[in-house]
Amino acid sequence: MECGAYFGYSAIRLLVAARKHNPSAHFYSIEINPVLACVTETMVKYADLTDAVTVLHGNLAKNTGFIREDIQKRFGVCEIDFLLLDHWKEEYIHDLQLAQKEGFLKKVHPPFRI
Repeated sequence: MECGAYFGYSAIRLLVAARKHNPSAHFYSIEINPVLACVTETMVKYADLTDAVTVLHGNLAKNTGFIREDIQKRFGVCEIDFLLLDHWKEEYIHDLQLAQKEGFLKKVHPPFRI
């Protein structure tokens, strides 16, 4: 999952890399700017990856419910393997803490630091 899609380049590249290890991998790309979210959707469609990349408009807080339900439905868990924070750096701590609170992040041993 990434927060901050811009044009979708990282979503496409990371999904392609993940699929080499897990053919059922799925990527969530969240973009708050509606124009850039639409550009990302277009790029994902052009790459023929609409089945594997979900582009979400808005921020992480707005989309936690959908993400939780979709991950549960697809994989039977509510955790993600990867979180890329590539948006406004002022939001990094907030979104990381939100992802932790929502249970998206797997337990890391030893715990990571911010």
